[in-house]
Amino acid sequence: MTIVIALVLKESIVMASDSRTSFEEGRIKDASKKIHVIKFANGVTALIGQSGLADIGSRVVSEIEILAEKTEFRDHWTLAAVIQDCIAKVVQINRAQFSGDTPQTVQRVL
Repeated sequence: MTIVIALVLKESIVMASDSRTSFEEGRIKDASKKIHVIKFANGVTALIGQSGLADIGSRVVSEIEILAEKTEFRDHWTLAAVIQDCIAKVVQINRAQFSGDTPQTVQRVL
């Protein structure tokens, strides 16, 4: 379970999360980074929280960071479009990686 909290203050936003990652085989990591700073080409900064499967989430966040650096932020729809495009890209990569596998194999791996 991931806990993320954000406080919207008069002149700032504070965002915090836990740092524990649990793995299916029972292993635990207590130093996971779940909050990331996203910087757009024109200097606008956003925060994004990550939960769920660490491998896939990290890959999506990495893609968001790369695309945001090349994108001018215009409004909240800019961030939504960047996130949507990056999720679609990672889904496409994962589908290609498991092409030909049974749905049960893919479900077990993901």
